[in-house]
Amino acid sequence: MIHYYYGYGKGKTSAALGLGIRACGAGKKVTLLQFLKDNRSAERQILQSLPGFEVLPNPEHLKFTNQMNQREKEEATLFWQNAFYFAQKTPYDVLILDEVTDAVKIGFLPRADLLLLLHHFPQNRELVLTGHEPDPEIEDLCDYVTQMKKEKHPFDHGAAARAGIEF
Repeated sequence: MIHYYYGYGKGKTSAALGLGIRACGAGKKVTLLQFLKDNRSAERQILQSLPGFEVLPNPEHLKFTNQMNQREKEEATLFWQNAFYFAQKTPYDVLILDEVTDAVKIGFLPRADLLLLLHHFPQNRELVLTGHEPDPEIEDLCDYVTQMKKEKHPFDHGAAARAGIEF
C-alpha cells in the first residue's frame, strides 16, 4: 500500500521512520531515501545499524535550495534523480521516500516520474511518501493519507533546530 504523510506539523519523517522500524522488526527489508537532507540527520546513524534497513547515501553537505546557485541546483537535481531510480532497484519490502513531494515541487525530481512509480507500484510492497504541501493527485493514488498540522512550534519564536530532535 502507499502511505502519504504531509503538512507543516512535526512528525512526518518520524512517522515514516517508525513504520520502517516496525517493518524491519517484522523481518522486512526497508530502503530509505531522504530528499533535501544531507548525511548529518541524526536518525541515519542508528537506522544504518539495523539489519535489513538500508539508508541510501546523501550528499555530505547540502545547502538550503534558496542558497544554491544554478550549478549546485543542477548537481542536486542529477543526484536526487539518480538516487530515486537507484532506490527503486534495491531489494525492499518498504520504500520510504522522505520529502519526495518537496523535491518534486522544487524541481529536483520530475513529477511524472513520481506519478509513474505510484501508478505502477507493486501490490506486495509498501511505499511511504512525505512532504509539506498537499497534492490531491498524489493523495488519490494513496491508501493512507495523514496530514500533520502545526498548532505551535518553537521555530515560531526563533528557536534553532536541535540535533536529535529536529534533525
